[in-house]
Amino acid sequence: MEEDREILEPYELLYSDLISLSSIDNVLESSSSSSSSPSNNGEIERLEAVRRAIMEALGPTGPGLLAITGVPNAAHLRRTLLPLGRDLALLNNDDRKRILKDHGLGSDVPLKNLDRSVSSFAVQLKYGDNLNQSNPGCERPDGPTEPCEGEEKSTACANKQLIDSHFKDLGGSFRELGFCMIELGLRLARICDRAIGGQELEESLLESGTAKGRLLHYHSTLDTCIIKESRRRKGSKKSQPSPKPDRFNAMNGNKSDKSKKMQKNNDYGRSFEECFDLWQKWHYDYGTFTVLTNPMFIRPKCDQTEDTEDSCVK
Repeated sequence: MEEDREILEPYELLYSDLISLSSIDNVLESSSSSSSSPSNNGEIERLEAVRRAIMEALGPTGPGLLAITGVPNAAHLRRTLLPLGRDLALLNNDDRKRILKDHGLGSDVPLKNLDRSVSSFAVQLKYGDNLNQSNPGCERPDGPTEPCEGEEKSTACANKQLIDSHFKDLGGSFRELGFCMIELGLRLARICDRAIGGQELEESLLESGTAKGRLLHYHSTLDTCIIKESRRRKGSKKSQPSPKPDRFNAMNGNKSDKSKKMQKNNDYGRSFEECFDLWQKWHYDYGTFTVLTNPMFIRPKCDQTEDTEDSCVK
């Protein structure tokens, strides 16, 4: 008999309320030491209700999660960064290794495993770092380029330039979104500290000094087939000329009718159990807070994605 599962509806916290409740001179604390107008009293009561809802959501009887909506620039950063997860997953090992190194990223899964169900790309985020100066990969230094002589070498250089251009915003957008999510966690910790008294939660996060950011792409059956076919072709065509530049980026190229049918039949045919297992496997964390963006679901046509409003789930 299949076990019944509860669907959790996270409490939605406005970003503006998060800022108000976590600011140094927040409305609730200042109201206790000064008289307020009737209009201010109404706002104070509303914010107090919001704070109670936050503590209930994160308390022992709550679901342990909430959604922060209206986060500035979050939607743009998601649209820039998340599709690159699939592109990286389908990239050949040599180019992917180079791109990750150029942008100061790594991985915590064996990317050479052709049967992997997920690709994970990670970056270590230090709270005090400057986005454009202290983190490698945010701004790639201009250096000497390898001369492109001969048709075959010229084609290889053109392919490399196309790949570099496609991923040029990878490191910067990854870190920018990561630091945005760190700020949300620190502000939420401050609200919790004020509600229970003390500063232990926020201080423990600041003392740790680092957080790990992950860009995850869960493979469809078609993704796995593309990866294996690409590896097979590489093994059988080592002695043949490199492909023309416009044939780079197989993930955005024309697909056969068989591939389209496979995408349709399998991407939406995953069982609930399989999706549930993936979530448990890759999102269970021992950190104080785990901050997630809204996921981006790729439709059968790879150039289309299903997007939602700018929010983060904690």
